[in-house]
Order: sequence, then C-alpha cells, then structure tokens
Amino acid sequence: MGSRGPAVVPHPGIGTCASRISLEHKSFGAELHRHASNLAGLPVKPLAPHSVAALRKMKKRKVAELETDALVPTKTPPPPARATPSLPTLLLYDERLQRHAHPDGRRHAECPERLTHIHAALESSGLLSRCKAVSCGEATDAELRGVHSPFYLQRLAALNNASRERLQAEAEQYDSIFMNEHSVDCAMLAAGGVLSMARKIYHGEARNGMALVRPAGHHADAHSPSGFCLLNSLAVSAKQLLSEGCERVMIVDWDVHHGDGTQKIFIDDPRVLFVSLHRQDHQTFPFDNETAEPYVVGKGAGAGFTVNIAWPEPQMGDAEYLYAFQRVVLPLTRCWKPQMILVSAGFDAAQGDPIGDCCVSPAGFAQMTRSLMPYADGKLLLALEGGYSLQQVGDCVAACVRELLGDAPPEDSATNDAISCCESARVAVNETLRAHAPYWPVLHPES
Repeated sequence: MGSRGPAVVPHPGIGTCASRISLEHKSFGAELHRHASNLAGLPVKPLAPHSVAALRKMKKRKVAELETDALVPTKTPPPPARATPSLPTLLLYDERLQRHAHPDGRRHAECPERLTHIHAALESSGLLSRCKAVSCGEATDAELRGVHSPFYLQRLAALNNASRERLQAEAEQYDSIFMNEHSVDCAMLAAGGVLSMARKIYHGEARNGMALVRPAGHHADAHSPSGFCLLNSLAVSAKQLLSEGCERVMIVDWDVHHGDGTQKIFIDDPRVLFVSLHRQDHQTFPFDNETAEPYVVGKGAGAGFTVNIAWPEPQMGDAEYLYAFQRVVLPLTRCWKPQMILVSAGFDAAQGDPIGDCCVSPAGFAQMTRSLMPYADGKLLLALEGGYSLQQVGDCVAACVRELLGDAPPEDSATNDAISCCESARVAVNETLRAHAPYWPVLHPES
C-alpha cells in the first residue's frame, strides 16, 4: 500500500531557517536546530555542527547579509492565555438537542436517550455539579461558512419547518442520514455550542471541557451530510480559532468510524494535525473508504498532517489504543506542540457497543484523555460523536470527565499495558509509521 502514497515533499521552513540565526552564538549548530524547530513548529533533523572559527572566515559581506536577515522581525500573534487549575471544566448539556430524532418515531441507534443517560451517569457520580454548565447558542452563517459551502447551508436552511415528506426525500439523497423538523436547528445549536466552548478554553476562560452534542459532526464535509452528521462542529471550531490567531490545532478522532468529513476539510491545511483511529475492515462505515488508509497523509502543504491509524479487524481494546497513542499520537503531539486539542470523542469503540464491535473500556478512554492533557497548556475539548450503548456511553463519558476534573484514576482502573497489543494492531500502527516517517523523524517504524 505504501507505493500508493503521495510523493514526499519536505515541510516548508525546515531548510530555510539558517538565515534567521545569529552568528554570535557560541554553539551555532544547536542554535540553528532550536530556531528551525521554533519557526516551523515541525520535526527537524539535527544539523551538522559548525565551528565558530570557520564561520568567521566567511566573507564579511555574506556575514553581514545573514546578520541583517536575522534582525528582520517576524509578526506572530500573542500567545494564548495559559490555562490554570483554578479555571473550570465546562460541560455542555442542552435539552433542546434531544429534539433531533428519527421522523418515524422508531428507536434509532443515534437516539435522544443517549444524552439523558450520559447526564444521569454524570449526576449519579457527582461529576455534574463539579463542572461549569454551559448551553448552546447557534453558530452564525459567517462562522459556518468557514467550513461549509454557501449552497449547502442554504439547502439546510430551506429545510426548517419543511414537511415530513420533504425531509425524508432530502435525507434519502445521502448516506445514513435522518432528519425531522428540529434536526437542522439542533445541528446549528451543536456547532455554536462547541465553538463557544472552544473559544472559552483557548482564550483562557476555562481549563477544558466536554460537549454533549448531537447530531454528530465528523462525517459531514463542506458540501454534504453523512453518517448521522449534518454540520461538522469541531471543524467549524478549528477554522474559527485559526482565524482568531491560533496557529496549530490538533484534532484527535477516536470514534470507531473514520472522520472522513473532517479529513476532507483539512486535507491540505498544515495548520491542523488530524489523527483518526478507526476500523478499516470494509464492514464498517464509511464503506469501501480508501481515504481512511494509512498511506493517505494529506495533500500539498498539508502532506504529513493527515494521520490514519486503521484497524484491520474488530475487537480492538485498551492495549491496542494505548499502543497507537504511545507510538504515533503522543510523539506527534510532543513534537508539533499544538495550541489547542479538539477530540472527536466517539464512544462506539467501547466494549458492548452494538455498532463498533470493539472492546475499549471506560478506563481506556480515560487514559487517552489523560495522556492528551499535558499538551497545549491543557487546552482540551472533547465533543461527543458516536457511542450507542446507553450504559457504556454514560460510563465512558463519566470516566473522561473525571480526568478533565483532575481526579486520580480509580484504584481498580486498568493499567492497559501496551505490551499486550495484538499483532494485527502492531502491523496497522507500523503502516502508519512507515507512511509518516518521511515527514516526522520522531516516528520510528519497525523494520
């Protein structure tokens, strides 16, 4: 499969940083390496050391040119405010989002009861009262247009108060979509609620947060809905943060289904590092989806910033996800230094989920949450995607919220030793490492 990948193009900025380095520093090689890392925000191979004596023999004209160039100021936005432990953990729960339901009234996997079960689990565990409650406000048309096409937004707007027959006819044009008279409003509210939380967290008004929203978003692309998703809330949030001064956003999608809509939106954008862990066994939605393969790494300037970890079979659990985090997700996070981390937090990889057919425990999801918290100054937002076992989705969300609040892991929580990762998962992770090693020297595939 590696032969099908795009040609490797070095990241811009890696080889052009030398002219910005002061020649007066005693350790020119180390200084150059450090400046290259800071300027590009990317992995840089160590440069060969140079002696100061040799550099001083350069022609004065060349030295002057380099020193002059080193003094050229660079315009960078001010760093975001740093999150502190005294700041609140936000929890978005809005009863209006329960209005989105299947128009036939039949019980659908993506049902309103998902939110009520999560809310009950948080309340019974005492976590609900410890979070700062927030509700939804609709995203503006301008904010949505940062991701979605005007034509698509106009088409959705025309469905407000449409007849049941019109809604059904519209839904049937797409893959795995249902709508009632409230669905579009709920999608607008969800997008606005997630965006408001992302702004509060990024600008230092809150420490982190969990958004309990529906309909989900990660399958929706710029032009169409798909897979229970109408508007891509996290993509809207990422785009807006970038327009407001954020330079590096990381999106981690641990939903068992590939985040194909999010990937398509940011496929050529080097400001967004998108990482998806998903089943890719041709029995899982999106079906026959070649864009979910590990050799798909991004396009143009975004090459290297789309990372697919594709499980070839079901029954992946804590050890497999931990292994993928240790070998791929966390090394990239440490290296790239995102300023905000957004998580497409689907819980359909949970043990007992009727759709995902995997076996991640609540402790496993908690451990993934915990592992991301040291980065981006703790600016972390989880937004609900899938998760269709009413019991499991409540337990899994509660485990993640407990981590966001900073609680110590329960004594009986699994250690989730990655050593027990199954062989097929190791092979899958190594495929991703092979695809991305040319872009990220910090990644080391096995021979």
